[in-house]
Amino acid sequence: MKPRLCTAIVVGLVVVLLARSRASVSAQPVASIALPDPGGVEQLYAGCNNISLTFPDGTPSQTVVQAVTPAGTVETLWRFNGPLNKFEGFSPAYPQASDLMSVNFLDAVWLCMTTGAPPGAVAPPTPTPPAQVIPPAPLPSGVTADITPTDLYLDNQPHGDLWVRITNNGPDALTDKNVRIAVSALVSTLTVPPQVATQTPLPTDHILNLLAPGQTQAIHLAIGVDTSCCRYEFTATATAQDFTDPNSANNTYKETVTPTPPPPPPPPGSVTLCEDFNYGGVCEKFTGPGGDEYLADNLIGNDRVSSIRVDPGTSAYLCEDFHWERVCETFTADDPNLSDNPIGNDGASSMAFPLTSPPAPGSVKLCENFNYGGICETFTVPVGDFNLTDNLIGNDRASSITVGAGTSATLCEHFNYGGVCETFTADDPNLSDNPIGNDRVSSLKFP
Repeated sequence: MKPRLCTAIVVGLVVVLLARSRASVSAQPVASIALPDPGGVEQLYAGCNNISLTFPDGTPSQTVVQAVTPAGTVETLWRFNGPLNKFEGFSPAYPQASDLMSVNFLDAVWLCMTTGAPPGAVAPPTPTPPAQVIPPAPLPSGVTADITPTDLYLDNQPHGDLWVRITNNGPDALTDKNVRIAVSALVSTLTVPPQVATQTPLPTDHILNLLAPGQTQAIHLAIGVDTSCCRYEFTATATAQDFTDPNSANNTYKETVTPTPPPPPPPPGSVTLCEDFNYGGVCEKFTGPGGDEYLADNLIGNDRVSSIRVDPGTSAYLCEDFHWERVCETFTADDPNLSDNPIGNDGASSMAFPLTSPPAPGSVKLCENFNYGGICETFTVPVGDFNLTDNLIGNDRASSITVGAGTSATLCEHFNYGGVCETFTADDPNLSDNPIGNDRVSSLKFP
């Protein structure tokens, strides 16, 4: 899997902007490094490992080496200096010959591991690894073309790769000619405040094939981008390698890649019930407050709900029977498949929006769950109810009660205010330890 920018705030912010290897890794790790927060433990393999550091600015290179276990497995530490176009290195065995004595937060470095040699038995680093330097090709005579980068774009959002379009302005056609693309990026996280890093991956060479004057070729740069976390300001420069470009003034192109804005959220306070999985088939929207105790005469119908969409900040209940009876389930987010839910597929016969506002003076609210959760119903002085069976709260379902200021209400165990009765003048989030008990209220009156 290719690395991505900002997979956890800024961890990996640097790594994915470097040209990435497409080779699969089959070797076993030989060591690991423990990075400070927000980093983690990175596995290290034989050879050179490209990682992003999360040590504070100015951390000694020796501290980075000491974070690797087992000890003595680091041969060299390398960092590319873009402005100087050179590599800087640190060798724990030869610090006096090193020119990379400290590192900074979000530095992209290479940790090169020993191949089994004991500490102190490795060779000192050279100032610049010659294998990393791409020498310019000689300019042959006879082929002249003015090239310019004309676009930078992603092949997908929010996770995608960076591409560049190169246009040939003539006069000659380009057949199997080499162009070097150098990209730099100013990357800003979407956090507040943002964290910013400037990165310059190694230039890469690409072939322009059968590119006639006036034509454009798209080139895949294999630089991973994640617009769900970051904003990018890219600069791309194209340089001819084996042909003559008579106009270098138009060889650089800049473009900002910003996150794709999410679609506007639906208005709060509604849910949509659909007859098929994944919100397919007939769908019907319900808007709170209240609900519908009898779905049989609705567009969606009885026992036909297979998926549900819930607006942000909204919750709703689906119940197995009419009048909000038997199994009821709360939904606060979309669910494309109800078959693995308690309510089940094609199992809903009624729905309701919970009443979450506190009762006004002169009223009380009965709720079906502890802590005032689930379906709630408000009753106002002086009207009580001798039989809660046909109410929203239902018979034998009350588990908590909220009482408006200056109000008292009596809950009774049986219809017509019979059986055990208890008077409440204040809220009670749990009726199970009361004389009336949990799920035992059948009638309510105001004294």
